[in-house]
Amino acid sequence: MQRWGTHPSGTKRWRCPECGKNAVRKRKDNQVRARLFSFVRWLNGKSTLTEVASEKGVSVQSVSAWFCAFWQNPPKPQLVPNPRVLVLDATSVVPRRCMLLIAGDGIRRHPVSWAPTSRECHASWLDFLRNLMWHDTEPDVVVCDGQRGLLNAIHDVWPKARIQRCLVHVVRQASLWLTQNPKTLAGLHLLSLVRGLPYVRTKRQKRRWIRAFHSWERKHDAFLKDRTYGPSGRWWYTHRKLRGGVTMELEQRVWSYVAVMLRQGH
Repeated sequence: MQRWGTHPSGTKRWRCPECGKNAVRKRKDNQVRARLFSFVRWLNGKSTLTEVASEKGVSVQSVSAWFCAFWQNPPKPQLVPNPRVLVLDATSVVPRRCMLLIAGDGIRRHPVSWAPTSRECHASWLDFLRNLMWHDTEPDVVVCDGQRGLLNAIHDVWPKARIQRCLVHVVRQASLWLTQNPKTLAGLHLLSLVRGLPYVRTKRQKRRWIRAFHSWERKHDAFLKDRTYGPSGRWWYTHRKLRGGVTMELEQRVWSYVAVMLRQGH
């Protein structure tokens, strides 16, 4: 082979003096790396295979063949023995057909394990957590969204682990119940309190937040106890959603989360 100018892409071109064919040298590892990059970008993005093929100047069938190799060799979880903080969550891959259970190291901030399942329930979480336990995973603290099946599975597998509620889920759920623009003064104040939870970092901030919450309860106590009566004499709380934001989300979830988190110094 002898040097024969450059390819339009800028790569050195070579020519065989015997047959007269031109060629460029390609490193196999660079090619695989580039295709893997395209695969990950396509997987996490919104581009179609047709758009990827058009960008690369190849057919859709070629792109499918590239990506097929990566589908057949999925990444393997890097299990960490005894992580101090374990974050558990589930995400929908195909609605009503496939869920992905995920465990992450809360300190190192990287995935620990994952597993597909048909739906998120106690049985699926129990199998997933038992698999982690068999790989010497015994966390001190588990952070989760408070899904009932998950909580029961944690108690079954790691009865000594402390459970903390994820603040992102707490704020999100409270915002759904109260809406982004509450129509009452009590709702506005409560939403402001909930949104301030992620910024509680010190014991002084903890005490300040607790005092503010109790002050809110005292100020709006009569409003929260307003009742509406139906023709049959049955009654219900007039501001059910607002009460739900207090009794369920704050009292059961936010309060337990903040109390445990700040008491343990997390």
